[in-house]
Amino acid sequence: MLISVLIDNYNYGKFLSECTESVLDQTYQNFEIIIVDDGSSDNSKEIIEKYANKDKRIKPIFKKNGGQASAFNEGFKHCNGEIICFLDSDDKFLPNKLKKIKEIYEKGYEYIVNDYKLIGNTAYKGPYYPYGGYNMFLVYYLTFFAGSTTSNISISKKLANQIFPIPYEKFFKIRADDVIVFISNLMTEMFFIDKELSEYRIHGDNLFACNNSDTLKDKFYRDYILHKIKKYYLDKINIEKRFFENPYDLYLEFTTKQIYDFNIFKLYLKI
Repeated sequence: MLISVLIDNYNYGKFLSECTESVLDQTYQNFEIIIVDDGSSDNSKEIIEKYANKDKRIKPIFKKNGGQASAFNEGFKHCNGEIICFLDSDDKFLPNKLKKIKEIYEKGYEYIVNDYKLIGNTAYKGPYYPYGGYNMFLVYYLTFFAGSTTSNISISKKLANQIFPIPYEKFFKIRADDVIVFISNLMTEMFFIDKELSEYRIHGDNLFACNNSDTLKDKFYRDYILHKIKKYYLDKINIEKRFFENPYDLYLEFTTKQIYDFNIFKLYLKI
């Protein structure tokens, strides 16, 4: 089973070698690496070319700066694997990441989220959703983020074909992984791997984690765009509104969770 690792990079040359090496050092070696450089002005190009010359599994793509969604869309065109793993170039995979997710995909899942280890500023609290299962109602009613950051999510090529290309590229210059998380949850069941398989680096220059200063106007516009995206994909997969008006469907979704606690109960009570 070939796995495509899609790395998006913008001016993270100082982390790029560590990131790439973390994939090359995987215990599961049937992979390809697509590195999309989104118009970097640092030494990223030289580093990418050096690795591409050393390993034929690495495909370098250089493009003008357009943001994360633009990088994902371009990189996806070059993915040949049955599984697509996303990796930000300032993060790393732990050695068993690809082996573990392959084992779960062989059971028929289409969307997998794994736990992660924080490196750098470990005081930061990143997103964490260990409940798994179907999350359609959470996304539909609450636009709830049932997933994790870029480097902790992966999807099957079959599911990716339904999601890509990501619309509204110019809006999603950062946080394009939000679209992948929201739409994956509308289309399929999530499986959560309760093991730290990635390292999520907080270093002070993260495009989202350390620069999240949205105004009320920004948040309103973001909600508007996400509403349009949800409608676009719901129309695409032909799910009728009445499905989300049926309490029994809501109950059935709740029963698919891998774990239960008061927090997940409160979310469904809100719906």
